[in-house]
Amino acid sequence: MVKKKVSHSKNKAPKQARSKDTVETILKAATRILGKEGPEGLNTNLIAKVAGVSVGSLYQYFRNKESVIHELLLRILDGGLESSLKVLDEDIEPEAMIKKLVDVTLTSLDKQGPWALYVLEAAPKLLGTKRFQQVDEMLIPKVLNKAREKGIKLRPVNPEMALFLCIQVIRVSGWSLVKDKGQKMNREVIARELTDLLCRYLLPDTN
Repeated sequence: MVKKKVSHSKNKAPKQARSKDTVETILKAATRILGKEGPEGLNTNLIAKVAGVSVGSLYQYFRNKESVIHELLLRILDGGLESSLKVLDEDIEPEAMIKKLVDVTLTSLDKQGPWALYVLEAAPKLLGTKRFQQVDEMLIPKVLNKAREKGIKLRPVNPEMALFLCIQVIRVSGWSLVKDKGQKMNREVIARELTDLLCRYLLPDTN
């Protein structure tokens, strides 16, 4: 079980099962409103009403609507990070690992509802670069350790920077899928081409 996660934005962390259920209900209500009304229709009074809780109960866990969006964004990041770290623990060949890392990242983003578009668009303002650095700093050393364990010398001269760039490419590709949401982009095609690109860039003797 992956323990590492990016930091929280709630007023207080729910400890009891009932409190956790309340938080989940609030977050689900926010996703419903975002998906139907967009960010312009989102406010704490409406979130509380749709969630069936009092505004006071909502404020026990979230300071404002921005902190609700912030938590939803962290859930997206945590889900992708956890899936990626699990893949890196598997004993599979490098090409298969890259393919699986691409697939789990794109899948974790592509499966989100229309609400995710507004959440991801708010990411630069709500998170800044430090939160994304937290994710990158967990992934890059693990990839490098995995390569050393398998005796693989990565092709780029600066593997740390190369992996940083690869993560950004995968992340942006996934966010593009969310924005497009099935209109023109095909997830399978993107995953295949992205896997081929990264294998050729990172791995030696990949034709």
